[in-house]
Parts: sequence; C-alpha cells; structure tokens
Amino acid sequence: MILNRKYKALLAGTFTLLIVMGLSRFAYTPIFPMMQRELGFTDQFAGFLASINYAGYLLGSVFAGYWNWKNSRASSLKIYLIINSLSIVLMGISENYTLWYFLRFIAGLTAGIIFVLISSIIMDYLTEKKMTHLTGFFYAGVGTGIFFGGISVPYLADFFGWKGTWYGVGALAFLLTYFVSRWVPDEKNTVNSAPAKVETMENKEHKQISLPWLIIAYTAEGIGYIISGTFLVAIVSNIPGFNSHSASLSWAFVGLAAAPSCILWVRLADHFGKIPMLKLAYIIQIFGISLPLVFQNNIGAFLGALLFGGTFMGITTLSIATAKILFPENSSRIIGQLTFFYAGGQIIGPIVAGYLTKSTGNYNSSIIFASIILVIGVISLTLGERRKA
Repeated sequence: MILNRKYKALLAGTFTLLIVMGLSRFAYTPIFPMMQRELGFTDQFAGFLASINYAGYLLGSVFAGYWNWKNSRASSLKIYLIINSLSIVLMGISENYTLWYFLRFIAGLTAGIIFVLISSIIMDYLTEKKMTHLTGFFYAGVGTGIFFGGISVPYLADFFGWKGTWYGVGALAFLLTYFVSRWVPDEKNTVNSAPAKVETMENKEHKQISLPWLIIAYTAEGIGYIISGTFLVAIVSNIPGFNSHSASLSWAFVGLAAAPSCILWVRLADHFGKIPMLKLAYIIQIFGISLPLVFQNNIGAFLGALLFGGTFMGITTLSIATAKILFPENSSRIIGQLTFFYAGGQIIGPIVAGYLTKSTGNYNSSIIFASIILVIGVISLTLGERRKA
C-alpha cells in the first residue's frame, strides 16, 4: 500500500520525534548504566551529563521559538536532524568526559530546535488539512523510539559493547532522517495559518487556564518526569532479581505505553476537556514513578513503567495543544516558550536527583522529590483553571 502525501507528512513528524526524543535523548537511559558499570562514573556525573543535554534543549527551544524562520522551517529541520544523528554516533568514539558533555549539549540543542520546528510544522499542517484528531499519532513517535531503544540496547550492548550501541542507535537515526527529508511537508503547506475559525468551538470549550499557571505545571512536569526518565533503568537495576536485560526491558515498557498514550489522551480530552485530563495524567504519573519505591518487585518495576510511560507524553501533547489554542496566531513562539520552561525543569531534575542519590546512597529520596514536584503541578492546574461562566 502506497501512503498518500498526508500520511507521509504525519509519518515525517512521527519519525522526527522518534529520532530526537526516543533515540537521541532517551537511549541514554538504558545505555548509561552499562557505561557506568564499565567505566565507573558516579550517579552524580550521570545526572550532570543528562542535565547538559537538557540545557542544550532549553537554549534550542528558545532559539527556535524566537527566530524568524520565514519559509525555512522544513529545510532547517533537515540540517539539524543530520547534526543530531551525528551527535549520537560520535558518543561511541571516545571515553573523554569533556567530549561527552559537548556531544550531549549539541544533541540537546538540536533536539530543542527540531522539537519546536516539527511541532509547529505538523500542528499547522494537521490544522490546515483538518486532521487534528491525528495529533496523538504524531507524538507517538517518542514512545515508539523509547520502545525500540529499550528492546534493542541490551542486545546491541551484548554484541558490540556500549560504544557499538551508540553506533547502532545513530545508524537508525540516520536511516529515519532520510525518510523525514523526503516526506516533511513543503513550506507552502505549513505556513502559520491562523486556525481561529477551525478551532472556534475548541477554543470556547477548553480555554480554561491562564498561560502562567500552565507554564508552572509544565515546568513541574519537566522536573518530576525527567528523574524517572533519566534513572529508571538504574533504579530497577537495584531491585533484587533484576539484571541489565530485565532492567532495560522496563524501559521498553515505558515506550510500549507511551506510543499509544497520546492518541488515548487526545480522545479523552475531546470528551472531558484538556485541563481535567491533564490533572488526571499528573496523578497517574505520581503513582507510576512511586511504585518501584513501594513495591520492589516485578509489579513495581513494570506496572510503574507502564503508568509513567502512559502519561508523560500525554501531558506534553495536551499541554502544547492547550497553549496553541490560547495563542493560535504564532505556533512556533508559544511552543518555544512552553518548551523553554519544560527544559528548564529537566535541567534541575537530574542535578537534584544526583545530589540526593549521592547523599542518601539510594534513589528513594529522588523519587519522593519528583512526586512532590508533580503534586505542585496538579495544584497549579487546579488554581489556574478557569470556571465557565
């Protein structure tokens, strides 16, 4: 079956997120415990290495949100995808910590730019084609990438070591970049067409929160979720009975739940409203990240991974969709602003978790910290929610 142009455009968006989020960012989660065992670096260093990636992501999102791309979004996207894929491959060429910092920063910087560009391109395209009901399929690329990473990383590591694992992940990124470069919508189809008329009813129904409260909640999500997003495999590895393969499998469970979750949360939001579903997603995520602490067994590891995976991309999808409804006239800028604060949270989370883990000797305090921050997110959504007249 030959895909038509509309679905190729959607797949271009899905593949892009698979590369920069599922592979470039989150392949680090199952790979770093293997690197750590062989090279002996600390959890604190692992946290700093994650945070430098998110610092780059923050700067990239700011740049992308405020740069005047004019008619160059699609062509710029292709260039940054090549740089991002190259940064993955080069992680395996050296054991130099300074080089790793540089490469993870570049990976984050390009990912931040790419995320804003592809989100604005695809969201505008889906709005123009009256296909916004497919938004969840677009964001499913993150979970799909996480799933492939969780499944493939242990086997790549067995045959090729941690260096070869980076090469393998990078090769997949380059392959998908080829398809994205062919299928991404032309700029003439993705100009920021104001979707005011198309989304009038949605605007009326869901415009229930002010942007500052949404930003506070999304920043809390950035802090809270990234602790599990960075240390989940390491946390599960410390549960009795788990080895490197079974611990990495928990990460595959995250991806397995994340891939269809965006579709589910979009449909639920259509029926019950975006803000109520956002609050529900935060609450479920709190339970998900806490389960490995409460139940140190298969239930805690795998059910916790499913609940975590089933919520974090749903929160991203609904938060960005809500922000775009609030300010439909400039999708790149509003997505860039929201991503900036989210990325700021992602810098804070791993650093704090690294210090807490070092001082206590375990991950319990980090999980408790993440849960408290996510509760603040729920409170922010509740305080900021506007009552209908």
